Amino acid sequence: MVGAVFATVTFSASAFSLPMIMHRDVDSVTAIVTSINAVLRNKLAMMIWLALVVALLLLGLVTAFVGLIAIVPIIGYAAWHGYLETIDADAFPRHEVGITSVPRPDNDDQETSSSAQ
Repeated sequence: MVGAVFATVTFSASAFSLPMIMHRDVDSVTAIVTSINAVLRNKLAMMIWLALVVALLLLGLVTAFVGLIAIVPIIGYAAWHGYLETIDADAFPRHEVGITSVPRPDNDDQETSSSAQ
């Protein structure tokens, strides 16, 4: 029982905090509080996400860790896009340098610029 509580707290704190720290110039406490808030507001989706992560990681372990070569990048990609869809981070400052210091163009902007060429 204690392990389940600890695992729940750890998952809630880390579900969106690492992508947020990479994306915005925020401290770890702000990112953890934001992550816990997002998990509490999306309980069903996060339970499904947690079940998928556990199942995929177990599949990677069963395959003698070889399956993790494909599974871990997929989980990372999904976590990143889950963060982008769940957290509205516009109020937080961007990093001063690096790949996330410049906003990405929207899909509409890319389609407009490619059709104009």
